[in-house]
Parts: sequence; structure tokens; C-alpha cells
Amino acid sequence: MVDGRSLYGVGITPEASLTNPLLFDFFFDMIWRKPGKLQPINLADWLTHYAQRRYGASVKASPDLIAWTRLVYKAAFNMRGQGAPESIINARPAHQIDTASTWGNAIIDYPKTQLELALQALQVAPKSCWNSFGFRVDLVSLAMQVVANAAQSSMDIWQGKPNTAQQAHFLKLITLVDQLACHVPNFTLSHWLEQAQAIAPTDDFSQDQFMLNARALITTWGGEPQANGGGLHDYSNRQWAGLTGTLYRQRWLRWLNEGQDLSASEWFAQEWQWVLDVSQPATTTQPLTALIAQVLELTNQEVTSNDSHDCN
Repeated sequence: MVDGRSLYGVGITPEASLTNPLLFDFFFDMIWRKPGKLQPINLADWLTHYAQRRYGASVKASPDLIAWTRLVYKAAFNMRGQGAPESIINARPAHQIDTASTWGNAIIDYPKTQLELALQALQVAPKSCWNSFGFRVDLVSLAMQVVANAAQSSMDIWQGKPNTAQQAHFLKLITLVDQLACHVPNFTLSHWLEQAQAIAPTDDFSQDQFMLNARALITTWGGEPQANGGGLHDYSNRQWAGLTGTLYRQRWLRWLNEGQDLSASEWFAQEWQWVLDVSQPATTTQPLTALIAQVLELTNQEVTSNDSHDCN
């Protein structure tokens, strides 16, 4: 393999993709290091070059942006468990939530304020960075994690059923995730469903089956035996526009209104109705700059703007 004569390409087969660009970039970068001459990696330098590649040359003139990249690595990438902590917004509501999926976790091992500081750094990044798709993806992902952290902190201070103000605050956090995700096509339910429709045979039965499967995979995974008996409900939960603003928000509204935990069968019945619903949910959003400002304000219990426009 050293001379490359037997090498046709390099690839990976993750169970999920488009979820962690930095990790994939790092993995493929390591492949091309010379064998027999491996040296310890200077992560600070590597992260600096990564930010320059991903966001543009203007990053060189922005020490704060470089600093945030290193800060996020030390915080969000310092984790335990099979994967990154899941958002409790994506979980079936209950008074005590450990995770959204059966095999996941919601453990935050870093001070949550670290990501808020990183988000503030991105908020004032050079204007040229905002033209980078990679920058917008990372900005939205970071903002959604800050919101997820805030949701977890909110639940930590509830005493039994949250009061009216606490409920309004939590529901606003859910709305923010839905609106933020709208700014990245890959983070939208409509994009997922369009892909399913595009690969389905053209007959009506196949089209309907592919669409049902697409909606089930990200919610119940299958019927009730799979969702509850097999523990696969929310196995593929996502912070997506159109999913967060409908099913996740609907579940939380129901739980807040009823004031008690529901059985697994009761949750599945609601989720399966969502799977069978063929309508395309309309999502509205706001300018990304305004949303980032709202995220930072809301984490400090500030009032946010309600100006909105349609999400494309």
C-alpha cells in the first residue's frame, strides 16, 4: 500500500454522515501522513488550518475565530458514550430524561457557557466568512447545541410541572431550533422527504411506501414492536426543521398540558399518526443573524424578536 499501486481510494462507512465535518476532515487528513514518520499532532495548528480551509483566508485575520474553533474542540469533542450528547428536545417528554434514544446519552461534560462564548465569537466573524456554506453549517450546529444545552438547564430547575413562564421559555427554545435548522438544507425534513421521493419508483404505491419509510426511520423506526419492544423509537432523532417544529413540539405541548408522563404505547400512537401524515409542514424562520442574537439573549432570559419570514 505504501507505493499506492494497490490503492484505488479511501472511504468510510459511518452509520450516519453529514453530522461531524471536523471529524471526517481530520480522519481523511491523517490517512495521507507518511508511514513510519508519524509524529504527535499539534491539534492547535491543525484546527487553525482547518478553520482557514473551511471558512476562507480571512480567518487568518480573525484570532477570535481561531480561538473559538479550539474552544469548541476542547468542549464539545470532550465527551463520553457512543456519540455526541442528544438534545432532550428530541426525547419523549418525561419528568426525568436521560437520553432521546435508547443507546444515546445527554451528558454535557463541559461548562455550557463555553459554547455560548464560542457562538459570540462566530457572531462577529468577518463578513466574508458568512459566504461560506461550511461556516453557516457550523454556526447553525453550534447555535442549536447552545439551545439544546439551555433546554437541559431549564429542565434541571423545574420543580414538578414547570410554571407558565418556564413553559413559554422552553417552547421558545424548541421554535429556535426549528428556525435555525431551516438555514441549512440538509437540516430540513423537506430535503429528506424529497430525497426519498426522488429515488422511489414512479408508481403511487412505491412513492407512498418510500415516504412512509422516510418518516418512520427518523421517528418510530418501524411499528410499535420495533419502536417500543425493540427500543428503536427516536433512534435516528434529528435536529431538523419541520420535524422539531411538528412532532417534537407536539409531544412537549401534550406533556405540558397533561402534566404527567405518558406510557410508551400512548407516545407511539401519537408518533405513528405523524408518520402517516403526508402533509409537508410549512416552516418559517428569521434572518440567521437575528436568530443567533436571540439564542444568546434567551440563554440569559432576555426577550427576543418575533419578526419572521418564510423559509425557502
